[in-house]
Amino acid sequence: MRNIYKIIKNRILMISSAIFIVYLLLYLLDIIIPAYLGVNNINNLMVFASKNNVSPTAPELGYGWYNYLGTTYLGIRILPALIASLKLDLTIVFVSLLLSLLVGFFIGISGGIIGGLYGKFISLIDHTFFNMPYVIFVLFLVYVIKPSISGFIMAIAISWFPFYIRRIINVKKMDEETVSAYVKKIFSHLTPYIISDIGSIYGILTIITFFGLYENNPFIVNLGNILNLNGNILNLITLGDWWVVIFPLIFMVIFIIVTNLMGYEINRRISNGK
Repeated sequence: MRNIYKIIKNRILMISSAIFIVYLLLYLLDIIIPAYLGVNNINNLMVFASKNNVSPTAPELGYGWYNYLGTTYLGIRILPALIASLKLDLTIVFVSLLLSLLVGFFIGISGGIIGGLYGKFISLIDHTFFNMPYVIFVLFLVYVIKPSISGFIMAIAISWFPFYIRRIINVKKMDEETVSAYVKKIFSHLTPYIISDIGSIYGILTIITFFGLYENNPFIVNLGNILNLNGNILNLITLGDWWVVIFPLIFMVIFIIVTNLMGYEINRRISNGK
């Protein structure tokens, strides 16, 4: 009860956590009952296409919630398509984050416990990876591995685990400290980073998929692909079809902001011992 009171007391953490939970609930609904989006299968953007008009239509409030954010080119209804994109996007985020966390944890903790030349070697390898231009490195790995869903997961995991090595190495093990206490301290230190990384990886994934790197299905339900299919963003805004760009960007930015706020607030409370 005391922890619940502390969360409620902090409005920023409470509001950001509530929004984050909404995204997670929508993600689970996409997996369990996709029919709530008005379709039986959400693996292709074209199932969200309106049969009436292939050109963008402005947001409408009186014709069902599917049309609240309007449609994009090809007549794709933006709101259900954005919600449906969480199924693939967050799955890639969670799986790649888990893989990078596991790899980074075992390499980082072994360097922290063993120390010596091995610890210095781990630090050197981490420093090399850590200073690479991240987006360029991910794009290169996607190209080398394969421009597919599994390729995105592997590329993000490989390029992200050095962040966890760096964070774990910064948690120093005391001489009198047991291994279990050291591991517990590491996870306490990593928790806010894991939460904020969910949003950061989501943004990075949107950027790299915006370039249209899918191998077989150009209409796959993904936020970056939704933006990619719209064509030139500046032209859309100039033509007055602002909703085609603005709403997907808002959808992404909100998620990134709330995860980073959660991570910041949790880290602040851990640092202050509250």
